[in-house]
Amino acid sequence: MKKFLCALVIAGSLGAFPSYASVSSGQESATNWEVTYPIVSIEGNAEAQNSINADLNSYLETLRDDFQNGKYFICKERYVVHYEDNDILSISVYQLREPYGGNGNHSRSFDLVYDKNTGEQIPLDNYVHVTPSDLEHYKWSHSYNQSGKPLKMDSISRFPLKEIPSNYFLKGDGVVCVVFPPYELSCGADGCCYIELEPDYIEYLNRKNQW
Repeated sequence: MKKFLCALVIAGSLGAFPSYASVSSGQESATNWEVTYPIVSIEGNAEAQNSINADLNSYLETLRDDFQNGKYFICKERYVVHYEDNDILSISVYQLREPYGGNGNHSRSFDLVYDKNTGEQIPLDNYVHVTPSDLEHYKWSHSYNQSGKPLKMDSISRFPLKEIPSNYFLKGDGVVCVVFPPYELSCGADGCCYIELEPDYIEYLNRKNQW
């Protein structure tokens, strides 16, 4: 069992001591089935911990049901912790669903930001107010593929963005990454691509889009 461990220091108080939070990995392996899933531990807050784990488990159980019902030939899951502090956990769950004889990209991501005090998901609007036309402007120089490599200009979709996805993750230092399903920003081989918004852009967008 792997473990991602963060020492979270309460800054600015005398005699402060580290508070620890962890995300451990559970693993399952069988023919055509390979998953590594997150298990969140929050010290001193079992209710929030259980809420987050139940939500994360729901994505795995949906994948399991589809696999056992024969909807897909091969299913895989993995996760990445992007950012964590004393109050926030930003985590992405990546799933691969391949039908029998299927071609192309069948990846899907669930990019989730949790309040570790309540166990609830935090909506994108909590950090940035953005419209499709805003992201259409930024996508040409702020877009990345699922592996975090910048998208080349000629690979970015020419079709205008029509809606704001709910998927996003945090990178720390005030950076917010808005995540799109395969084929919306680029070709399927690039996976779930994202547009990265840095703090100076976010300040402008929130000043412009006051709702």
